[in-house]
Amino acid sequence: MRTAGLLVCVGAIVGGGTLFGQGGPEYTALGDSLATGYLAQSGYVARFSADLQTDFGAPVTLYNLGQNGYSSGNLLNALQTKAAFQADISAANVVTWDIGLNDFRNARQQYKNKKCRGKDNQDCLRAMLSSFTTNWNGIATEILTRRSTADTVIRAMDIYDPWTAADARANSTPDTYETGSARGNDFQVLEYYLDAMNSTIALSAMNDGFLVAPVHTLYNGSTGAEDPVAKGYIGSDGIHPTDLGHQAIADAFRSLGYSPLR
Repeated sequence: MRTAGLLVCVGAIVGGGTLFGQGGPEYTALGDSLATGYLAQSGYVARFSADLQTDFGAPVTLYNLGQNGYSSGNLLNALQTKAAFQADISAANVVTWDIGLNDFRNARQQYKNKKCRGKDNQDCLRAMLSSFTTNWNGIATEILTRRSTADTVIRAMDIYDPWTAADARANSTPDTYETGSARGNDFQVLEYYLDAMNSTIALSAMNDGFLVAPVHTLYNGSTGAEDPVAKGYIGSDGIHPTDLGHQAIADAFRSLGYSPLR
């Protein structure tokens, strides 16, 4: 564990770039198995770190705190209780995070197994959305308590759906039981909740001033119905990105630029 506050950002603009003391950017990444690059040769975090080194012309110190299997509750707890997480955020000039796919995945499986409860088999989806919203806002608060968008590149990404094609072919709950806004085949029901999760992320970003890489649109298109497997973005396990998929995410982060550092 390093000590918070070691980083000194000079903030001088030289040749279009920013100097960071005598070194380069310090980048802290948070998230789940997407951040670890699970099953890929190189994940989006490593690729974005390489982009930072190229674009700033200086070596990057990377602290990848991604954890396989993390949900939004796990990440919030780590930020609240783990000194290493707190210190590595406090010392960074670049912070990224992804979270929520495991929240969605677990509730989706309960829904498809007809164990979600409620007349419409959606109680677990509603509960997941509520807890995710609370956790996401808590995560943003923990990060922004330690770093400011005025002097730090703070970026998140929204959540993609790797199961669009399979869910469009299924209808786990009879439509006559679905009296609310989420109704139809499994894709239509689940997309309603995923859209709500991504709306939480977008609202948080708007209120707090950080930027979000639009990975859901990148993977699933503007309607949310495109199949990322067909694009070559999803690997053999049907969930995690391929190297091509990770490159697309890294490119999305890079395309947001590096304000406020330059």
